Amino acid sequence: MSIPSHLHRDEHISAVRHDPERDEIHVRLELSTVYPDKLGVAHYSRELMLTPRGLTCRDHVVLDQPRMLSWLFQGKPDFGITLQDNMGVFGNDCPLHLHPVPVGFDLTASLHPTEVVWSYASASGFKPFAHVRYDTTNPVKTAIVDFRFSAAKSCSHVGTHAENELRQDCQTN
Repeated sequence: MSIPSHLHRDEHISAVRHDPERDEIHVRLELSTVYPDKLGVAHYSRELMLTPRGLTCRDHVVLDQPRMLSWLFQGKPDFGITLQDNMGVFGNDCPLHLHPVPVGFDLTASLHPTEVVWSYASASGFKPFAHVRYDTTNPVKTAIVDFRFSAAKSCSHVGTHAENELRQDCQTN
């Protein structure tokens, strides 16, 4: 959670829950301490919820005074990264959709190249990155937003096909 070259500032995982009956996983991260005191972040938690319906990333931010906020989601242009209205779309063949659901405020979406500081090696072959950026339209003091990730409906066969192949492999072995 922390950047390796920076001091650990007490960001931590505060809760983990697995419900096998409902096939759900829930993880809560406490991130307030990642930000310098001068930014006035009184509370910042991120919850990751994995369910059969998809993955949701819920951020809850409380600030000492109203501010503009931004969220960035990285992708590789070679694999596909676009916007459809306010929805981020990652991937070409079987895209992952990113739906922002803010509570009590509005977000705008934009697509930008990501400036990357490379080290001596790059697993991506030094290819460029891009990001979908979500910005509040007005300063906020409190923000709760869900970012819901889901596979495109045209890709619903992917999991079923893989599951069927696994069943067949188990039956023949």
